[in-house]
Amino acid sequence: MSTSTILIFAFIVFALMLTGLALSAREFLKVSEDPSIKKGAAKNAGHVVEEE
Repeated sequence: MSTSTILIFAFIVFALMLTGLALSAREFLKVSEDPSIKKGAAKNAGHVVEEE
């Protein structure tokens, strides 16, 4: 492989990494703003579980 080919692959990997980071940050901010959309939040709402 030539140097230019490796550089192109490096830019592609870097762009994909930044895209994944941006999507992860967006999902984190969405969940932190509205805790009612958390997974499983509706199942246990208002119920107290007691263990013996």
